[in-house]
Amino acid sequence: PYESFEGDDAGWAEAVAGLLADEQVVGLFQGRMEFGPRALGHRSLVAVPDSDEVRDRMNRLKHRQWYRPTAPVVAAEAMGDLFGRNVSSPYMSMAPRVLDAARAKSPALGHLDGTARHQSVEGTDEPWLHALLLAVKKRTGWAVLINTSFNTKGRPILNTAAEALDLLRDSPDLDAVLLELEDGDAIVRYIS
Repeated sequence: PYESFEGDDAGWAEAVAGLLADEQVVGLFQGRMEFGPRALGHRSLVAVPDSDEVRDRMNRLKHRQWYRPTAPVVAAEAMGDLFGRNVSSPYMSMAPRVLDAARAKSPALGHLDGTARHQSVEGTDEPWLHALLLAVKKRTGWAVLINTSFNTKGRPILNTAAEALDLLRDSPDLDAVLLELEDGDAIVRYIS
């Protein structure tokens, strides 16, 4: 079943944050495909990192070993909550130690050694992803998600809505897909 979403970007971020706060693993398929050293929510699998189980589900979905870490994406202004300091890393080039309190609250945040190769997101980097992180914070207390590319082992990042829906159909560890599609001059959004 597909549900059409009518609303602005802020409402769209709030709708997605509601799913994530319910411990769902969500695929984001928005706009044009990204290319480069970081993902900003256009072709991403995201979840709230509040349990080892969510990391395990993400790794099963990606067909990765159980010990493989998931990378956090964090609003720039919330880095102190995770690391005790601002560690700007928009291209996932840093791996600081996660505070013990943050690891206790959100065990899926980091690597086995207690670090996390995170991606920091400013409002100017990608306004919608930043708004999503802040909407998640309103529900969970943390402006952080775990984020990985929207694909599975041996497959390229998804390029079509049909591929995204096929993965939703075929994977019990993927709970929802959010599609943003162009229809002429209009943007149409769906939640499935």
